[in-house]
Amino acid sequence: MDIQILRYNATLKQDWNDFVSSQAFPFFFNRDFMEYHSDKFHDHSIILYFKEKPAVIFPAHQYQNSIYSHNGLSFGGFLSNNNHGTENLFRFFRSILHYYSKESFTTLYYKKTPLIYQQHLAQSDEFFLFQANAKLENRETNLVIPLRSENKLQDRKKRAIQKSTSYGISVTESDNWDTFWEMLTENLQDRHKTRPVHTISEILKLKKQFTENIRLFMSQKNEKALAGTVLFIHPNVVHSQYIASTEMGRETGAVDFLFKNLIEKFNDYNWFSLGVSSLRLGGKVNKGLTEWKEGFGAQPFSHDNYLIDLTKIDFYNQVYVKAI
Repeated sequence: MDIQILRYNATLKQDWNDFVSSQAFPFFFNRDFMEYHSDKFHDHSIILYFKEKPAVIFPAHQYQNSIYSHNGLSFGGFLSNNNHGTENLFRFFRSILHYYSKESFTTLYYKKTPLIYQQHLAQSDEFFLFQANAKLENRETNLVIPLRSENKLQDRKKRAIQKSTSYGISVTESDNWDTFWEMLTENLQDRHKTRPVHTISEILKLKKQFTENIRLFMSQKNEKALAGTVLFIHPNVVHSQYIASTEMGRETGAVDFLFKNLIEKFNDYNWFSLGVSSLRLGGKVNKGLTEWKEGFGAQPFSHDNYLIDLTKIDFYNQVYVKAI
């Protein structure tokens, strides 16, 4: 048989990571990133080989009778090299679902990779999800700045930036992670009664492993931190993973000044992602946060989450047929 599916294990790490690099997938699909929280997620990722070469990776973990792709990552799903034609890609997708079904899983939660992170701008998995009768469970709104287009700042942003300039605020890359994490933790607790997804020790470990992909930038005055952001830097996308500021930073426009400088710094990328503005419960959108991001010219893109009932798929239904 030309298709072989293997459950991921350490002996396949080189194949997995080489595939991630060769296809310029987001860096957090690298196994060294995925495994920093291996104690929290029971991994059940797979590699699909076609004619003895990796053709698809599927990052996933299991919980009870369900497969998730992937709750420990911003998104997951069907990651292929798109060099095999849509009919073969459909075979690959169905083979993956069949694999999990034979492993006695009944549901698969699928966090689709957003279009901006795809090198080939293909949406083949949307057709495959339709064929699997996948149900759209959740749709989050991510605000993204298209860096290849002309983006005009809102007048309010311009005034904030002028204020920062008059205060003598500067922007620099920083290694002052402790100060930023203290600022971030305080912000999240005060505003949302929550805390960062990563602990300070986790983010420092990841930073050490992915030096060029995880970077901290701060706006400051006289070396006093006023605002900062942690950037996750992917092949075509710069993503702001965390944003924090002090009260003085908010009063002096230090956050706007920070992002204005970063947008200019990374203008050779395609996209600058400012993250989701939707609230995870109830399909609501944070109005103020959305307006703040739109002030930089950000546009909405969807982060879609699907549910597939593996017990109701006809794995033998012939989809690709010859026209009569």
